[in-house]
Order: sequence, then C-alpha cells, then structure tokens
Amino acid sequence: MSTAVGATTSAQQKQTTPTSSIAGGAMGKDQFVKLLVAQMTHQDPLNPMDSSQMAAQLAQFSSVEQLMNISTQLQTQSDGSAMMLDALDRNAALGMIGRSVTAVSDEVTVSGHAAGDIQADIPSAGAHVRARIVDATGQTIGTADYGVLAGGRQTLDLTKGLKSVPNGSYTVKVEMVDADGKATALTPIQTFKIDGLRFGTNGAVLTSGTRSVPIGNVIGVASN
Repeated sequence: MSTAVGATTSAQQKQTTPTSSIAGGAMGKDQFVKLLVAQMTHQDPLNPMDSSQMAAQLAQFSSVEQLMNISTQLQTQSDGSAMMLDALDRNAALGMIGRSVTAVSDEVTVSGHAAGDIQADIPSAGAHVRARIVDATGQTIGTADYGVLAGGRQTLDLTKGLKSVPNGSYTVKVEMVDADGKATALTPIQTFKIDGLRFGTNGAVLTSGTRSVPIGNVIGVASN
C-alpha cells in the first residue's frame, strides 16, 4: 500500500514540478522558489527530500541571486561611466570651437580646381603613393601620383589631380601601390579650423564649413 502512495506521489511530482520559462533555459529567482516549493509539497512522505540536497539547492539559489545583484551593479556602473564619458566629450568638443584640429577625414572640397593639402603616414620603408578623387557614385575623376615617398607623415598637394574636377565635395582615397599595381589604402589626415558643433546619437560632431568630423576622429588640437 505504501508503495502505491509513493508511486502516485512521484507521478504527481513529475506532473506538477514547474520548469523555467526564461529564454535560453536560465532559471530566475521566482522559478527557483516555485520549483523548491513544489518539490517540498509533492515529496514522498515515506521518502522525504534529503536535507543535504535541499541545502545544496539553497546554496545554489543564494549564488544565483548574488550573481544577479552583481550584474545589476555592474550595469549601473557601466551606465554611469557612459554618461561621464559623454559629458567629457561634450566639454572637450566645446573647447575646440575656433581652434585648428588635425583629424582623420577623407572629405575634400574643391574650388577653382584647388583644395587643401592632405597628409598620410607612409610606412618606414617608403612607398609609391597616389591620391584618387572619387565622386558620389564611386567613380575616380582625378588622380595625383607622387612617386616613391620616404617613410613618415608626408604632406600631399592635391592640385595636380584636380585639373578636370568641378567644384564640389568629394572623397579622397590615398593609396600606396606596389610593383604589381596592387593598391593598399592609407589613412587621409587633414588640418582645419572648427567653426561649429552639434551633438548626434553617437556623440559630438565638429564642423568646419560643410565638413563634419566626429570628435573621435580628432588626433591633434593646435594651441591657438
């Protein structure tokens, strides 16, 4: 008779034991408590839950709760750090208005077949360098070839590549070309005066005429 009771209770336990409903199979605090209560309610009275097993489950629950609390604290700290960095970026950007900055920028403005100089860091061994002026469709409409340049930061005059380029804003692509004609991109660097500032979803954006430069692209600020 006792065996039948145990069997019935065991079957009930299988039917009524709750499972986690959290995505990915992770068990939250509420699910754990429900599971523990169900186990204690439907346990076989002739074969109750092992106290050591219950203690282990309680210890597991405590560990999970502590980890969840730590995660919450870390998220709070992360949010606070992000707000602080945003405030620092805004303050730094305000201090750049009216000053000359050096920044990574591939935008060039052509006026009267002329444009400002650009710079590029050439590998220490030197390389054959060229600059291409590209329009909005991705077509190259002007090319300036500088031959082999020594390593280090070099200033590139774009004038020779702008003879047939009409006024407007374009993209400049600086490349070093090997003996087989294979081109490897170099980062274009420019210096200009900041005359404005706006704040976008990704942080502060500096302006110089029609040019827009994210503050993260700035690599140097003049003392003037």
